Amino acid sequence: MLKVGECQGYINEDCPNCGRHRVEHYSKGFDICEKCHWCVQLNRYISDDEFYDEEENYSWLKAGDTE
Repeated sequence: MLKVGECQGYINEDCPNCGRHRVEHYSKGFDICEKCHWCVQLNRYISDDEFYDEEENYSWLKAGDTE
């Protein structure tokens, strides 16, 4: 599970930071640009630690993928 909740799809707005039309809404109330990781509600970039829970963040290691 992501810390920001489940992605519920794109919203019909451009990212206020990069201008791309790639802002996704998450179930915990956050709108985050898929491309630049700008969070509309926080008015700043969101870090991987804020986005992923620890299990999700390191799942590729558990799968044996080392590249």
